[in-house]
Amino acid sequence: MNTKVFGIADTNGRLTSFVMTAAQVSDYIGGAALLDEQLWM
Repeated sequence: MNTKVFGIADTNGRLTSFVMTAAQVSDYIGGAALLDEQLWM
């Protein structure tokens, strides 16, 4: 089983948020989930 990790970092390169998905999931879904999470923070 493989995974993909999507992340958002601040200007200092520190990870502020991340989402992990299964490898067969579309990149659009993983990216959208990450951006939706940022909107609620």
